[in-house]
Amino acid sequence: MSSRVLAGIALEIVTVISMNSPASLFQGIIFDIRLIVINAATLFCGPITGVTTAIIAAAFRLYVGGIGGDVNPIRFYHWSGISLCH
Repeated sequence: MSSRVLAGIALEIVTVISMNSPASLFQGIIFDIRLIVINAATLFCGPITGVTTAIIAAAFRLYVGGIGGDVNPIRFYHWSGISLCH
């Protein structure tokens, strides 16, 4: 396999893990690194890896559900697009 494909799979796994174990900053305020991972995937591995990482993150976010579960995936595509512009 190509090194970019392996890097993409690794970054997708990191994205899902970060979504499963967020850090709590304050009561009710959580933080995870999924957007950072999506940006890194796009910048360092290319647009295909970034978009597939964003798709996996959005699909997992829809699966998890909760408040903002239907709107949050749009942000992934937004950040992926911003990374593509740079």
